[in-house]
Amino acid sequence: MPKPYKLLSVAVLLSGAAQAQTSPAETLLLREPALSRDKLAFSYAGDIWTANRDGSNPQRLTVGPGVETSPRFSPDGQWIAYTGDYDRNSDIYVVAINGGQPRRLTWHPSAEVVRDWTPDGKNILFSSSQEAYARPLQLFTVPVAGGLPTRLPLLMGEKGSYSADGQRLAYTHIMDATATWKHYRGGRTGPIWLTDLKTLATEEVPHENATDTSPLWLGGKVYFLSDRQHTNNVFVYDVAAKKVEQLTRHTDYDVKSLGGYGSELVYEQAGRLYLLNTASGEAKSIKISISPEVLALRPQYRNVASMVRSAAISPTGMRAVVEARGDIFTVPAKKGESRNLTHSDGAHERYPAWSPDGTQIAYVSDASGEYELQVHDQRGIKPAQSYSLGPPSFYYHPLWSPDSKKIAYTDKKLNLWYLDLDKKKPVRVAADAYGPLLDESVMAPAWSPDAQWLAYSVQMPNHLRTVYVYHLPTGRRFPISDGRSDATSPAFSRNGKYLFFTASTDVGLRTTWLDMSSYDRVSKRTLYVAVLNKKDDSPFAPQSDEEKEAMNKPDSVAVGKPTGNRAAPKVAVKDLRGKKPDAVKVVIDTAGLSQRVLVVPGSAVGELSNVQVADADKLFYLEEMPPAPPLGPRLLLRSQPSAYTASI
Repeated sequence: MPKPYKLLSVAVLLSGAAQAQTSPAETLLLREPALSRDKLAFSYAGDIWTANRDGSNPQRLTVGPGVETSPRFSPDGQWIAYTGDYDRNSDIYVVAINGGQPRRLTWHPSAEVVRDWTPDGKNILFSSSQEAYARPLQLFTVPVAGGLPTRLPLLMGEKGSYSADGQRLAYTHIMDATATWKHYRGGRTGPIWLTDLKTLATEEVPHENATDTSPLWLGGKVYFLSDRQHTNNVFVYDVAAKKVEQLTRHTDYDVKSLGGYGSELVYEQAGRLYLLNTASGEAKSIKISISPEVLALRPQYRNVASMVRSAAISPTGMRAVVEARGDIFTVPAKKGESRNLTHSDGAHERYPAWSPDGTQIAYVSDASGEYELQVHDQRGIKPAQSYSLGPPSFYYHPLWSPDSKKIAYTDKKLNLWYLDLDKKKPVRVAADAYGPLLDESVMAPAWSPDAQWLAYSVQMPNHLRTVYVYHLPTGRRFPISDGRSDATSPAFSRNGKYLFFTASTDVGLRTTWLDMSSYDRVSKRTLYVAVLNKKDDSPFAPQSDEEKEAMNKPDSVAVGKPTGNRAAPKVAVKDLRGKKPDAVKVVIDTAGLSQRVLVVPGSAVGELSNVQVADADKLFYLEEMPPAPPLGPRLLLRSQPSAYTASI
């Protein structure tokens, strides 16, 4: 019975210079700026900082162990309200501009985020889900002097800003989707509304199919961020003239947050802060130099056993390779110590894969600034070799060919590539049109045993996946499945005669994962096998037990010479050495291939995935068992996989 592998605790030393730091010329990643008459506030490294308007004299205002964000100046500029994530909960705090003990204003277990002050400086506006019936947020005020929050008479609200007289509120009612989705044009491209808080009369800022967010009401104008031109920039709406105008024209990175005071705005873009004069339209960057004591940067030991993100087993099972906290380690099955192959605190290594010959380990690394393939000897003695994977992108899951000479991989644009380590030239095999379903790998590539073919599954215009094969020497590709079922998870047999895959004919209502029609739908898959060469027999052809014919091969041979009347001595013939197997060559005949696709008898019927083959005609696959009883949408419940094995 196989024993489970136990990955022991691994310690990593975060290297860092022990010498005194010098102030950098400019500090980046300054976030969420706010502006007062003579001060600038922002969030950096999880703390709230203040500085002069020109960026000089930066000072840290908060030093709590949690993360502080969303600073907002009071109207008189003497206080800063912020969101503090202490004790595993985000609440509203207020602190004097010159520092001191922060005072907590909210206590609800839901997260509260500071949005604005009321013009009289007596209350703080924040968003929270504490009274929401579902996912949307609502807007509340809480007295600075202390007391219970009061919900504004609005059904939903995420970000808001008061008019100068406090009678109206510019706000967004739908949560901003551009934090993670670029060029988003879906159902969350909400407008900005200007609502009278007494009469609830509402005016909508002229809106396009884009995301308008972060409203800021200064004087008679509402400033906001919008990606109407595909990149978030600063826009202004003249309330009197009913006209929208674009103020900034950044094309590289989004403007992420916006603050202001009087006739000037401050915003965050590409990690820098900019000061924008609304009268002249001129924007200039604010150079801020910070050299703080950041405890997280000091050299320290960490137990990373709980930080393992991906793993692979060596060909013989004597060791395993794991990715933990951005480094690549190998650990023994029983005896020996763990090895850190990378020791790269300034880079992130991902997706380790052990070569079939056991000599090398491949992984993806951003040590050069862009993700590249690194191939390391498994003992970690020689320096790693770097290989370009193609245009700058995110790359995933290196997959070795059986001859340990090529590697297949995918990227964030749903492309499938392979790289010949000798030629060092990435070759694009195919591209998918749509992303995979939840928890499924992109295109599920699989190598043939002779390393001349790649099998993969790709979604067709009908959103059903088809299994294809790609011939490396010629670049030729053709389908294995018929396109009328959802086929995926291909795997070649070790002898190269068969290609296994799963297919479903009732997956139609689950082809999109984030859709209510896919909730509570259970599709079933069946295991299939394609006989690739028309000269090969079906693995399930009828069999019959028959008596074997006598062999003509002699059972013994004479050794030595006869002596007198005695015959020469004989010894039994024994083939002590096994016959060397013939080299595998995969041959795929397209003619009549659809007639050579068979159901694997006796296999489970369910949500099958992760088909793998092994020696001795063994086949392994997983079946996901749906949670029982169905208490709600299956998207929110965790399936329980069961492993199966089959003998062909």
